[in-house]
Amino acid sequence: MKHARLVSQRAWIALCVAAGLACSIFLLSGMPKEGNELAAGGALQTSLRRHQVILRPQPSLTQRSADIPLVIYEQYHDVSCHPHLHTGNLLYRGLNQAAGQLRHTDDVDVPAFFEIGNDAYYQNLLCEFTGILAVANVLSQVHPHRWIGFQSWKATEKQRALTSASEEAILAAIAKPEYADAVFFWANGGVRDHGWGDGIQDFYGQCDSVHIYCSLVYERTFELLFGGRLADAGYRGPPPMPVDGGSFIFMSYFVMRSAALQEYAQLVKAFFVTLDRMYFHAHRDGQFCILAHGKGVPEPEVPAAKEYESLHCYCYLLERLINIWAYHSGRRMLHVNVDTGEITEQHPVEQRDTWRHVFQGEALSRALSAFESELRRRSEASVLWSRLSR
Repeated sequence: MKHARLVSQRAWIALCVAAGLACSIFLLSGMPKEGNELAAGGALQTSLRRHQVILRPQPSLTQRSADIPLVIYEQYHDVSCHPHLHTGNLLYRGLNQAAGQLRHTDDVDVPAFFEIGNDAYYQNLLCEFTGILAVANVLSQVHPHRWIGFQSWKATEKQRALTSASEEAILAAIAKPEYADAVFFWANGGVRDHGWGDGIQDFYGQCDSVHIYCSLVYERTFELLFGGRLADAGYRGPPPMPVDGGSFIFMSYFVMRSAALQEYAQLVKAFFVTLDRMYFHAHRDGQFCILAHGKGVPEPEVPAAKEYESLHCYCYLLERLINIWAYHSGRRMLHVNVDTGEITEQHPVEQRDTWRHVFQGEALSRALSAFESELRRRSEASVLWSRLSR
């Protein structure tokens, strides 16, 4: 009987190596748990983690030539999203964020190699940043292009997808040296995005109105993330953002230099880990989200708006974080009209009041390195950082 069970287990392991992560999960839940040392739950999980590289297929380089300057990743999470994605257009590549929903083999399959993408709790809190962080982690493996962009599968449905005119405008602009470190965006929270008139123009005012305590959470998170660096530089409150008539980036509809994505992703990870340190037990155990009061989601679209906001609590901060990073790091912020391709600069660099001592040059890199070093003394936070980084 023991011999038969051992043969069966070896057969399952061989099948898992061929089939990848999905089968390994089945193995964990369905194999016999007695009669063999490997089948003991803890030992088996340890063994699978040790052979993670074998069990999880790594993402591959696209067939697109490295001479193509830009590829935009279209994020999706369900087969029902497939009709909304581009096909046969080398400017776009699919980015699948849910297990078993891959459209075709050229798409990047995040759950196959990004472990935290299979964790339902954190997947709901990261939303589309699961895909952004996953791509940033393996950028040299999947993306040989100088520029990178992201666009949700919802873009076509919401009538905010790039048109041929706006695609051509972006491609022409990124060829010019004056735009070398710019961030292009085409969703600004306006009518097409969320029904907010001409778009988000008061960064903290708008966020506080739809997500209560938004500016306070930004303030607390950056205080914990940067530590004494803020006080040393005389910075107080949340990072200042202008009310100058210009609009801001809304959600993940943007193009930037590929090298810039890695810096941005490091900040996103540090910010997310800090949020988790502050609110993990209140959110996971108490189902309490400090931002949720039901105004951030239209009721007809999501009937239980407050519960929906709580489920995706940190997403609303993450999707706006790019503005703080781009503004304070001195990057040009350029809005692209999706219909005409017209590009207009928002918040001119020379007019900004920035926290340059923590965001510009090597300052941000040093701050994030110090943050990571501090995490090593905090086991739980260090584990989450590691999960976001592999």
